[in-house]
Amino acid sequence: MNKNIYFVSSNKRKVDSYRKRLAEIGWNLVNINKTVPECRDFDCENVALDKMKTVREIVQDRPVFVEDSGLEIEELNKFPGSHIKILTEMIGLEKFGEILGSRKVHARFVYAIVFLDTENDIKSFVGDEKGFMWYNDSKNVSDLRDIFCHEMFPNQPLSLLDEVQNSEYEQAWTKKDAMAGLIGFLRDESSCFW
Repeated sequence: MNKNIYFVSSNKRKVDSYRKRLAEIGWNLVNINKTVPECRDFDCENVALDKMKTVREIVQDRPVFVEDSGLEIEELNKFPGSHIKILTEMIGLEKFGEILGSRKVHARFVYAIVFLDTENDIKSFVGDEKGFMWYNDSKNVSDLRDIFCHEMFPNQPLSLLDEVQNSEYEQAWTKKDAMAGLIGFLRDESSCFW
């Protein structure tokens, strides 16, 4: 019998991805489609911890998690961090790419998941994805995946990976991301009070 875990997010792509991965270990993801206000912090884990303060009032006595992600560009002292969505909404992805220029810039996506169990204990899980931001003005930019190259494929934006490459990427990535931390924790039910 599947157990329910609640996820507060309005991001359908994240909901679908997490739902699939949690189902593989016997958990049913119940989405609460809500945008949670975010504090002004560059660190994704701090933002996710702050979100949980709001979420614990919405979802009581049930296992729940929130997530925050960001982009840290090495030569910009980890800017924009958790503010990537605000930045790209203000200036657009194409302009963001132009600012970076045509050279490869070391960057990493950071993902933080904060989980609250039924005993009000909080656990944080953080993962990152290293690679390069690389803007080429000859290509259409509609998603960060169009200008981010994972370290496994340094000359290929994620959006252009073929089926085999994408499968390799997904297999490698899902072993070390923040969700992998939560999944590992949930598998050890002796540490949880359901």
